Amino acid sequence: MTTRTATERKRRYVTAAAYLGISSAASALFYLGARAKGASSTDAYLGIVWVFVLSAIVLASILPDFLQKRMRKATT
Repeated sequence: MTTRTATERKRRYVTAAAYLGISSAASALFYLGARAKGASSTDAYLGIVWVFVLSAIVLASILPDFLQKRMRKATT
């Protein structure tokens, strides 16, 4: 395995972990906020799915470039 392939694989794993982690945190915050405001369980659960999916889609398109620049700076 070449170092380029290993670096590319690492970047993909870091990116996926970052956007899934941020999406999960956003969903948890939504749930806490919805329950604090008195939303029903169904509304809260549907909102969790909605927030997770939308944030994952948006972050999946934004984070790769951002993290690639950060990882490149860290290695130089």
